[in-house]
Amino acid sequence: MVDIQQTWTEASASSTQNVLSYCVLLWRVPRTPASFITQDRLGKVGETNMRFATSLVVWFLAILLCAISATNSSAQRRAVDRVLVSDDTYRKVLDLVFPRDDVEALGVEYAFIIRFEPSFAAESQVTIVSRDGIVEVTDYSPQDGRVESKVQEIFHRTGEQNPSLIAKQIRVLRRVVSISPATLDRWRDGFYNSICTAVRDERKFFDSPSKTVMVTMDGTEYLLWYKGIGRLHYQLAGSGIDRPRRADEDILIDWMKSVRRQVTSLLSTPPGNP
Repeated sequence: MVDIQQTWTEASASSTQNVLSYCVLLWRVPRTPASFITQDRLGKVGETNMRFATSLVVWFLAILLCAISATNSSAQRRAVDRVLVSDDTYRKVLDLVFPRDDVEALGVEYAFIIRFEPSFAAESQVTIVSRDGIVEVTDYSPQDGRVESKVQEIFHRTGEQNPSLIAKQIRVLRRVVSISPATLDRWRDGFYNSICTAVRDERKFFDSPSKTVMVTMDGTEYLLWYKGIGRLHYQLAGSGIDRPRRADEDILIDWMKSVRRQVTSLLSTPPGNP
């Protein structure tokens, strides 16, 4: 992007300098009497016409200069608008605004981190952590719409590509949800059952691959990090959070959708109500 801007800037400066130099040259043309061409009276008329013609040329060149500058500026803006922040930068920003430190933290017995990345709606994350017998469920959601759109807007406005500096400009709402031990047990059992089914289904997929491939054009990306005795990471794509699971989708997607809906329901429930 820097090279594009520099090229347009140099071209604009060069065009400006050339046009201005030509204008100055025209104004410096000697205004000698035209008597050597004809009589004195006709010479004055010729000189007046020459001055008028010169003024027209100067005005024309000035207008041309403005048009060139406007074209260069517009082209430069279009070149910048076509440049997008890399997916790697976007992912790093997400990890900063939706932290995953609990997966590596000491003293954590187990942790589920579920991240939802819809195609157009705002991203969100649910973190379930058990530490010293206490379970904490945290919901992260951006306050200004989709994080990816905000990252691109900050980049085009400031030129900033540093993930840490971009993340500082993104507002995220962090809410802690209380759940009952029965709910936690139900979520854990659902996860263990789903992961076992997902592995069996994956084996069937490779043993007998289907001739029909379903492609999701407008769906949601589901990311799961799990820490227990070992660590596990899943990255899946499927239908939207509020839509039923398709038959070809991984069973883990259904479990993640269920947790997302239950956490959303808990957040909307007034304190003290079951």
